[in-house]
Amino acid sequence: NAGFSMKLHLDGPYLYVADLSGGVRIHDLSDPAAPVFLTEVDTPPNTQDAAIEGGILYSVNSNQSGNGLILTDVSDPAAPVATVARPFATDTVHMPEPSPERLNW
Repeated sequence: NAGFSMKLHLDGPYLYVADLSGGVRIHDLSDPAAPVFLTEVDTPPNTQDAAIEGGILYSVNSNQSGNGLILTDVSDPAAPVATVARPFATDTVHMPEPSPERLNW
């Protein structure tokens, strides 16, 4: 690990590791006794999370100078292709406080 692993996502035999120092590393775990590092998807620092759906890697970061959401085609995990990078309007997300009624299930 070259950085600070934040989140892990397993998609079939592939492990995606979001790194706070930047990047999402992809490993092939087809043989769990001998994992293979495939490649790293370049992302700005502070990559907080990653998810996979339909061959697309969705990675998010909280770096004010970088893109907030990055979509990467990982249909071939050994050769990812960047597709979309979108900055967030702000680095702060405001969530409403839950009402007391919702807290008492």
